[in-house]
Amino acid sequence: MNVLDTYNDIISLSRQMNGVFDLTLWEQYIRNISSELWQKVADDSKNYDYNRDVLPVMTAVINKPDKIKEAHESFLIAVNGLDGKIRKIIGTELPSQLIFYLGLCNGAGWATRLCGKPAVLLGVEKIVELNWCDKETMSALIYHELGHIWHDTAGTLRRDTDSMRDKYIWQLFREGIAMYFEQMLFGDFNHYHQNKNGWLDWCIANKSELDMEYLQRLQAGESVQDFFGDRQKYKGYSDVGYYIGCGFVKFLRRKYSMDELANFEIDKVYQMFYAYAAESEE
Repeated sequence: MNVLDTYNDIISLSRQMNGVFDLTLWEQYIRNISSELWQKVADDSKNYDYNRDVLPVMTAVINKPDKIKEAHESFLIAVNGLDGKIRKIIGTELPSQLIFYLGLCNGAGWATRLCGKPAVLLGVEKIVELNWCDKETMSALIYHELGHIWHDTAGTLRRDTDSMRDKYIWQLFREGIAMYFEQMLFGDFNHYHQNKNGWLDWCIANKSELDMEYLQRLQAGESVQDFFGDRQKYKGYSDVGYYIGCGFVKFLRRKYSMDELANFEIDKVYQMFYAYAAESEE
């Protein structure tokens, strides 16, 4: 696994900006890393309102060098010996690169591809905003995104679809696989990095409702986005889709290997989720 650490460049860039985020200086920084990375980040950022959603976060992070330093130190600890840990769990290394960088609010973690190869982008601006700077949360973030990389590289099937139902069940399955992979690397199948302020206890107490609500929305073709993302909430709790998805994958693991799961078709995933939700309702 290749690691690209741009921490020193981030600190230098922050000092040049002198407390005021400068998009032109940032563009010079990101282009020096990779023109492809610049294009990927710029294209993704078009989905956001720059003045409302991006600029305040960027301004805040360049004025928090201590938090950037904390995140970076946790990053170094998390990646130390990571190849060996992954090899022990799945029997092989993951062909990927980890990039610690300053993005434009594209996500604390982003499993994607650069130059035709799998890559995990770790955006320090979102990491600092979410206060995911400690060692445990940083490790969880990296493990989770590597779970997506594993899923993408271990499977051999394309699953493109225009069906909203298929997209939503695939999102749940994909996040469940990554969450399960994260737990494997931690060696703790009760570990959820989202577990703050009673999150896990609430999810456990409302498991049947959560599973059935997700299934009903799939059947009705209704949005499930309040189940995912730090800015979305279901009944006051964010990211409950990760709990549902991980429980679903644990249900599947009673019968299927990880390699088999990596090659599931969407129709198979939907069929098995129906069985999982039915069991949850009993």
